[in-house]
Amino acid sequence: MSNKTLSIVTALSLSSLTLAACAGSTAAGPRPVNVAQVRNEIADTIGRSHDSRSVVSMGKVTPERATVFTANGTGARQEETWVRHGAAWELENASPIAGAPAATPSTGG
Repeated sequence: MSNKTLSIVTALSLSSLTLAACAGSTAAGPRPVNVAQVRNEIADTIGRSHDSRSVVSMGKVTPERATVFTANGTGARQEETWVRHGAAWELENASPIAGAPAATPSTGG
């Protein structure tokens, strides 16, 4: 076998090994989050609490935490942080959004 043939065979063998090693590997990166599913789960939790809030939009969502923007019947908006405990979502923190309309107190009359 000539040197040229030997180098071609060696290059092809190394290429095959490299491709085989890459094909068998899986990416260990983060799994994508289904934001629509998280939104529906949190909206269902809010609905079960008989609260008049509704989900307006979603912020950052990870498998364990979600930032949710809600509004109540009077238009008052708040930013909420939800955390997953097992299979359920629980409200961890809620704060009013500056500049959003605030709920007007009842005058009782």
